[in-house]
Amino acid sequence: MCFATFENYSTIHKCRSTRGGGVAIMIRNDLDFQIIGNITDDEAIEIIGAKIYINNKIIAIYSYYNAPNSLINIELIQKIFDDNENTILCGDLNAITRSTHRNKNGHALMNLLASSNIISLNQHNEPTYFCNRNEYAEELDYILTDNLLAPLNNDFIVDLEDLTSDHI
Repeated sequence: MCFATFENYSTIHKCRSTRGGGVAIMIRNDLDFQIIGNITDDEAIEIIGAKIYINNKIIAIYSYYNAPNSLINIELIQKIFDDNENTILCGDLNAITRSTHRNKNGHALMNLLASSNIISLNQHNEPTYFCNRNEYAEELDYILTDNLLAPLNNDFIVDLEDLTSDHI
């Protein structure tokens, strides 16, 4: 098994066949959900999704990993948001968006956010990746949502004291 399990949670995941982990989503056991299949035919893209049924609403949630030297699939992200209302996409997109160090993925993500109803919940310029070896920190991980869910998700924190990974 490539992922930890937690009491009272179901885990859906796609393990990586090479070094590292993969992608996962944990859903409380008291919530009904359905795994979203056939997100992409590209086996190299690490993404999973689930539709969660909450208070007579369907929320589509996705976990996406984009490798550091891969171009982010903006068309796939746009399609996910076009095909679903009430969508959340989380993941390590390896998109550096700081204007002084912006990479190709950062440019692509910023263009997508500027031209769509997709909103980043990140507190920009707050790092989500920390390398203690050389004291390097960067914003690589994102939580994206649509304009319908954004007002409901404006108050979340990440507890850095419990950080057991180099990503939050």
